Amino acid sequence: MLTDATIRRIKPEAKSYKVADMHGLYLLVLPSGGRYWRLDYRHEGKRGTMALFQRGGDRAWLPRNG
Repeated sequence: MLTDATIRRIKPEAKSYKVADMHGLYLLVLPSGGRYWRLDYRHEGKRGTMALFQRGGDRAWLPRNG
Protein backbone atom coordinates (compact mmCIF):
# COMPACT_ATOMS: atom_id res chain seq x y z
CA MET A 1 0.00 0.00 0.00
CA LEU A 2 1.32 3.42 -0.94
CA THR A 3 1.76 5.84 1.95
CA ASP A 4 1.62 9.63 1.79
CA ALA A 5 5.38 9.78 2.40
CA THR A 6 6.06 7.38 -0.48
CA ILE A 7 3.80 9.35 -2.81
CA ARG A 8 5.56 12.62 -1.96
CA ARG A 9 8.88 11.07 -3.02
CA ILE A 10 7.59 9.99 -6.45
CA LYS A 11 9.14 12.16 -9.17
CA PRO A 12 8.00 12.67 -12.78
CA GLU A 13 10.05 11.01 -15.51
CA ALA A 14 10.38 11.50 -19.26
CA LYS A 15 7.39 9.22 -19.89
CA SER A 16 4.16 8.58 -17.97
CA TYR A 17 4.27 5.64 -15.59
CA LYS A 18 2.09 3.80 -13.07
CA VAL A 19 2.81 3.22 -9.40
CA ALA A 20 0.69 0.29 -8.20
CA ASP A 21 -1.14 0.46 -4.89
CA MET A 22 -3.53 -2.49 -4.39
CA HIS A 23 -6.58 -4.19 -5.89
CA GLY A 24 -6.14 -2.50 -9.28
CA LEU A 25 -5.63 0.98 -7.81
CA TYR A 26 -2.63 2.93 -9.06
CA LEU A 27 -1.20 6.42 -9.30
CA LEU A 28 -0.52 7.58 -12.85
CA VAL A 29 2.42 10.01 -12.88
CA LEU A 30 2.81 12.28 -15.91
CA PRO A 31 6.00 13.96 -17.17
CA SER A 32 4.39 17.33 -16.35
CA GLY A 33 4.19 16.28 -12.70
CA GLY A 34 0.44 15.63 -12.79
CA ARG A 35 -0.80 12.71 -10.71
CA TYR A 36 -4.03 10.83 -11.27
CA TRP A 37 -5.55 8.02 -9.24
CA ARG A 38 -6.92 5.30 -11.53
CA LEU A 39 -8.61 1.98 -10.96
CA ASP A 40 -8.41 -0.96 -13.37
CA TYR A 41 -11.40 -3.31 -13.18
CA ARG A 42 -13.29 -6.04 -15.03
CA HIS A 43 -17.04 -6.09 -15.57
CA GLU A 44 -18.78 -8.83 -17.51
CA GLY A 45 -15.44 -9.96 -18.89
CA LYS A 46 -14.48 -6.54 -20.21
CA ARG A 47 -11.55 -4.57 -18.87
CA GLY A 48 -12.02 -0.95 -17.91
CA THR A 49 -10.20 1.90 -16.21
CA MET A 50 -11.88 4.44 -13.99
CA ALA A 51 -10.30 7.85 -13.37
CA LEU A 52 -10.96 8.52 -9.71
CA PHE A 53 -9.29 11.76 -8.79
CA GLN A 54 -6.59 14.22 -9.74
CA ARG A 55 -4.65 15.48 -6.80
CA GLY A 56 -1.22 16.54 -5.66
CA GLY A 57 -0.57 12.97 -4.65
CA ASP A 58 -1.97 12.55 -1.16
CA ARG A 59 -4.23 9.61 -0.58
CA ALA A 60 -6.01 10.66 2.62
CA TRP A 61 -9.32 10.90 0.73
CA LEU A 62 -9.24 7.20 -0.27
CA PRO A 63 -11.45 4.91 1.82
CA ARG A 64 -9.63 1.87 3.16
CA ASN A 65 -10.86 -1.48 4.38
CA GLY A 66 -7.51 -2.99 5.27
